[in-house]
Amino acid sequence: MRTRRAAVAGTFYTANSSALAEEVAGYLETGAGAALANVGVGVSPHAGYVYSGPTAGVCFAALRNRKPGRVVLLGCSHRYRFSGPALGDFDQFETPLGLAAVDTALAADIRRRFGDAGAEPHEEEHCLETQLPFVQVAFPGALVLPVLFGGHAGPEHAVFGATLADLLESGDVVVASTDLSHYLSLDAARAMDRATLDAMVSLDPSRLSGPGMDRALCGGAAVAAAMACAVRRGAARGVVLRHATSAEAFGDTARVVGYGAVVYCAEASNGEMTQQ
Repeated sequence: MRTRRAAVAGTFYTANSSALAEEVAGYLETGAGAALANVGVGVSPHAGYVYSGPTAGVCFAALRNRKPGRVVLLGCSHRYRFSGPALGDFDQFETPLGLAAVDTALAADIRRRFGDAGAEPHEEEHCLETQLPFVQVAFPGALVLPVLFGGHAGPEHAVFGATLADLLESGDVVVASTDLSHYLSLDAARAMDRATLDAMVSLDPSRLSGPGMDRALCGGAAVAAAMACAVRRGAARGVVLRHATSAEAFGDTARVVGYGAVVYCAEASNGEMTQQ
């Protein structure tokens, strides 16, 4: 059994298992809002929990009505550049909450179709690891498939997302991991994030490959894949559930990072929640 060991426990989130379970459960509870007829696809941030935990909680709380057999996590490497997806040959991913088993059969299917850039991009990467405790608390027992991309958003990511949708069961969940603007003033961050979130809910993945989008969000390729997956699964609209910045955690408005929670919904959605 090959295990991807936790790399950022104790830095991005607590390494204490009981404290972590309580913290994540709290984020999920306070993030719960109006019921949404979502298609099982969302977007969640990946900073330290003190900054982005409440926003991630809103995303996972909105998806928690589903009973997935598997949860696919999509992210972009912060250290490596490569083509195609990086899956690695892991059998399980470790967090302080225990081991999350990888859906190795789905991984093999994706590997046959798209190749595999290997395990190395996963080794110190935080964007997917920070999502795993939310998966473990919200969807206990679900298999996981963490997937990293290594380039800017492009048509190939929309192809990946549409193909992924065809490989999943109807109850399965897909979450793309991204933060928004980095180190702008609060007013500038809000303006940039508003435009980015508008693109994210447009259901048009090509909008994430436009000029400047690589500076507007760090996980554009992952979000583009998630958007295409959502469209294939019948999404009629995206809903911004929450937008926040690091200023809310520590008060510094000179250099902030933006965070957003988004879910993709069918036309029959019967409510929505927006937190600013």
